[in-house]
Amino acid sequence: MSEILPTLVWTLILASFSWFFMVAKVFSILRKRHQMAYDALVKSSYLFIPGFRKNMDTIRFLRKGHYRSLNDSELTRLCNFMKSFLYCYVAFFMTFVGLLSTTVG
Repeated sequence: MSEILPTLVWTLILASFSWFFMVAKVFSILRKRHQMAYDALVKSSYLFIPGFRKNMDTIRFLRKGHYRSLNDSELTRLCNFMKSFLYCYVAFFMTFVGLLSTTVG
């Protein structure tokens, strides 16, 4: 089991970088085509960790499907993919943590 852990770690790292590139693409599309939605999404935070708030707002934007009301087919395709990607990543991460806990423990 321990021989598969490095592969899983690199898969999670690669998935994280992919996520950041997709988020950058969404923000780019919003900034260029939907300025009001972009401003609402990147508004200043009242939390001590502004990056955390921005991340949660981005995930909420995806989960609730706010992008659909913008009627942008490229944005809709990207956001639908990102939503599926996020769910798969979370499931994969939880599986990884479970495997790690059984290997270490």
